[in-house]
Amino acid sequence: MLVDTSIFIDFFRGNGKAKNFFEKKRNYSTSVLCVMEVIAGFPKLSDREKFEDFLTKAGIKFYYVNDLISKRGFELFKVYHLKAGISIPDALIAATAMIYRDVLVTLNIKHFRSIKDLSLMKPY
Repeated sequence: MLVDTSIFIDFFRGNGKAKNFFEKKRNYSTSVLCVMEVIAGFPKLSDREKFEDFLTKAGIKFYYVNDLISKRGFELFKVYHLKAGISIPDALIAATAMIYRDVLVTLNIKHFRSIKDLSLMKPY
């Protein structure tokens, strides 16, 4: 399961449903772009450190943007930017899930639902 930014944000805002989601101890992964988006929202270094500690303790695997992800993300962006309003980061996050044949777990289904062959799940 590739975890999108929205789930992490809910977790750090104290959302019980997000906490329950992570307590299930699945094989979680995420894109480095999601991590960067979350870190960008933290006002203090200590918040970032707590987040990084959480990622390590939860065993969440990071996927970094590589050539395959970049190429697929570019194709998704060209097709879905004007048609569905997909952003550059979301195109790359979707491409990551597709390349690694993972389900993208997000609260923002509307950002991704138009992408053909992308497996999506809204966890709560």
